[in-house]
Amino acid sequence: MRKEYGKALRDIFAERMRRDHPEWTPVAAPKPWYWSGERLYVQQRGQVWLVLVLQPNLKDHESFHIEVGWSRLGRVPELAMRPSFATPGTPEALACEEYVCRLSELVPAAATSRDLSDGWVVEPLVIAESVEESVAVMAARLEKIGAGEARARVGPHLQDAFRVLVAYGIPYLEESLAGM
Repeated sequence: MRKEYGKALRDIFAERMRRDHPEWTPVAAPKPWYWSGERLYVQQRGQVWLVLVLQPNLKDHESFHIEVGWSRLGRVPELAMRPSFATPGTPEALACEEYVCRLSELVPAAATSRDLSDGWVVEPLVIAESVEESVAVMAARLEKIGAGEARARVGPHLQDAFRVLVAYGIPYLEESLAGM
């Protein structure tokens, strides 16, 4: 994700979390388990930590994911592979000491008019079909975007992601916690 979008994404996300979900605390993302640019928020429930991970796309895609999960070990999940292999809501997932899934996996197909398999896409990926197109695409990616414009482009996608988080992500974590 280009740096202007990444900054806008992290700033808006932090503002919304402070305003709408103050019960979630930002924590440092421990390396090597998390990438630079990712942001973590936890809600401690005794030994169980519920976690939200804001994950900007690390490649050239202008998109992001939000991951949700838990750790029964009193820390943020330290998983070699994210998201976890177990399907959300299954007994296999609930049996995991540490578990993380993508928020988009929790959304029933009928609940959205968009495909969220690539997360929330700020700008669609452009596949160049010629050298000239490739040069034009690369040149466009190098052009600076102002902070206000970046926020305006990221904002609606993040607003939709928060709608999904409140409707599906947080309830999933609460239900999972109740089943532990």
